[in-house]
Order: sequence, then C-alpha cells, then structure tokens
Amino acid sequence: MKRTLAFFLLMLFLPLFTGCSLTTTSTTVSTEPGTTYEYDDFSDLLINSPEDQLTRPETDYYIYFYGEHCYLCQTIKQEALAYIASLETDKVYLVRVSSYDDINEAIDFPGTPSIAHIVAYESVNVEKGESGVLGVLENLT
Repeated sequence: MKRTLAFFLLMLFLPLFTGCSLTTTSTTVSTEPGTTYEYDDFSDLLINSPEDQLTRPETDYYIYFYGEHCYLCQTIKQEALAYIASLETDKVYLVRVSSYDDINEAIDFPGTPSIAHIVAYESVNVEKGESGVLGVLENLT
C-alpha cells in the first residue's frame, strides 16, 4: 500500500521536475498582437546554471522560473512571455526548472511558476503562482 501511494505521488509530481534541454541560439522576438511565443524564442534570457542566477550584469532584475511540463506555467505561458517581450527597461531572465538542483540555493524557491526579484546580487522577493508571476510582470516596464 505504501509503495503504491509513493509511486502514485511520484508520478503525480514528476512532470513538475522534468524538462527539455536548453538552447543557446539567439532570436528576435516579435511583440505583434496575436504572436505565439515559445521559451526558446528568448534564448538570450535563458540562464543555464544556478551559479549564474545571482551574477547577471544588471544589479536589479527578475528571474522567471518555469517548468516545461508545469500545468500553471503552460496556462500563463503566452501572457507571461508577451509581457517579457514588451519590456523596454526592466530585465527578466528565464530558468527552466527540471529539479531543485536548477535553483541557486540562496533563492527561496517555492516551486513553479515563480518569479524572483534580484537586487544587488541577492534575492529580495519571490512571488509564486499565476497571480504572483503575472502581477509582478504587469507592473514592469
């Protein structure tokens, strides 16, 4: 019984921690209404290493954490990426999460989707869930 329950829970949460490999090619992202976005369209914003999450060139930026198979991430994907594509001042980097090993240990990571505000190389705030992520993104410029 315990093994069955453990297997069921593993299968239930496994999609939250699986993902595809990251690409490193740069592309131009359209901000035209009706555009469909993919995370790989923002390859110049993808952070591949946890060590790089707190060492970006800017001193004030955001990191959007998403899972490729995260249901809520997929639900807000187009809206979140449209906000990111439209930014002119603020910077939002992307981290594809496949396990907790993908997160810098200094960031209080609550799960996907979430967005961390990084100031002076430290995580100062993390918002979780659809409303948390979109609430932050809609207030950026």
